[in-house]
Amino acid sequence: MSVEFYSNGAIKATRKPHFCEGCEQPIEIGTSAKYYAGKFEGEFYDCYFHPDCREAQVAWNDLAGFDWDEHCHLWHLYENRAEPMFFCDEHVDFSPTLAEKYPDVLRRLEAWEDARKSKAAIK
Repeated sequence: MSVEFYSNGAIKATRKPHFCEGCEQPIEIGTSAKYYAGKFEGEFYDCYFHPDCREAQVAWNDLAGFDWDEHCHLWHLYENRAEPMFFCDEHVDFSPTLAEKYPDVLRRLEAWEDARKSKAAIK
């Protein structure tokens, strides 16, 4: 795996809406965000995060012992329950940390999970 370039930054106030890569929820216009861009194995990528989602995601990956090339997104905490991904350790219980240190992140993740369940129930 090769990273050709990588950059990141903080946005004080977004000028247009984005979706958070961590919780898959909207980042509203005028709110702060974290921005990441790079080229990985020949493919360009860019993504945005709510600042607290990025902080929570890094904390979970640190707790689980994941390296930069095998990190998991926060929504994997829910998706793992149905389909474990080969590199995400579903046995690392991060929910107490989310509830205590990142309650807004937990609220957004629960909204994402509720929406996912609703879509599955319709099918």
